Amino acid sequence: MKRKALLFCLFPLILMGCWNAEDINDRVLVLAAGLDQGENGRLRLSVQVPIVEELLPIFGSPQVNKGSFAVLTAEGESIIGAVPTLQSKTQRTLFFGHMKTVLIAEELAAAGLKSIIDALRRHPGVPPQAHVLLVKDEAAAMLSHALWHKGIPGISLVTFFHAQGKRDQAFDQPVWRLVRNISLPTQDAFLPILEYDTDEETFIIEGLGVLHDDRLVGELSGEEARMFGLLSGNTRSAYLNLPISEYGWVAMRQVRAKTKIGYKKTRTGPVITIDVKAHGCLIESTKMAVRLNREDRQRIDHAVSTHLEREMRKTLQKLQGLGADLLALGEMYRVHNASTWEPSAWERIYPEIPIEVKVEFTVDNYGILR
Repeated sequence: MKRKALLFCLFPLILMGCWNAEDINDRVLVLAAGLDQGENGRLRLSVQVPIVEELLPIFGSPQVNKGSFAVLTAEGESIIGAVPTLQSKTQRTLFFGHMKTVLIAEELAAAGLKSIIDALRRHPGVPPQAHVLLVKDEAAAMLSHALWHKGIPGISLVTFFHAQGKRDQAFDQPVWRLVRNISLPTQDAFLPILEYDTDEETFIIEGLGVLHDDRLVGELSGEEARMFGLLSGNTRSAYLNLPISEYGWVAMRQVRAKTKIGYKKTRTGPVITIDVKAHGCLIESTKMAVRLNREDRQRIDHAVSTHLEREMRKTLQKLQGLGADLLALGEMYRVHNASTWEPSAWERIYPEIPIEVKVEFTVDNYGILR
């Protein structure tokens, strides 16, 4: 009797399974998505999907497509509104769980991203870690480009951002961080700008698109993006190249920085302070400066500190002119003015508030063979 009761208890466990699961062979994996402005105010959604037969040839299967991926497009009133049309173009179910990259056209970003990111935030199948990039050309066309290393664009872009040596001017912006920064009243968001070199068949990161609220308001050049990266702590392996009269053109590598943002009140009003401690390795001097004494090292440190301080000030002034608070300085202001804080007030204060920048650079290594 006890054995029968035990078997009766175990019977439901034997029958358990994923009753509503879908076999992987019944899915079309979406590797990347592109968003463009369609006709009559509609949205054009493009998806990049792999051609499995080309990536993993099966004996006896027909080799119809010559590429390793395809791009399908559809228009709708919204992102989700375009999905049924896309679904009708595939023989299996579209699966967004492996999506690596989302490309957004500049025209859409300038008009506002709240309606777009709302779909990315709510859709249960969209990975929050998918990378979001800004493109000046058509997003669908960018997804269709071939690469010199024969990789699939959507996957190659993720590899690009994860490479250690890329943490200079290229800073990843996953879906979850973009959604958070657009929603915060004390910080604005940015998007890496992606371009394509037709001659060399490769992608290039060309600075950062700057957003205020949810709209694209300007962009930072490569050098300005480098300064922003050092100020924000995003940079892990920056390069610097500057002239120093006694040593010629001097190059630094593996430059990184720690930033401390503060706040003080003066007779003329509040001031934001930014103290930067930076360091890096000397890897080139065109005048072959080899035997560097203590005075030489101090002179180089001072020259690099002055250069960084000047360029950082320029970048901050540009961001203030755009009204874009990428460094979350509004949070520091809110902490010290909690009783009177209002987002609308910070909108007026931020472009005019004085920002004091102090940079101290130290060379870690001089890279001389001994």
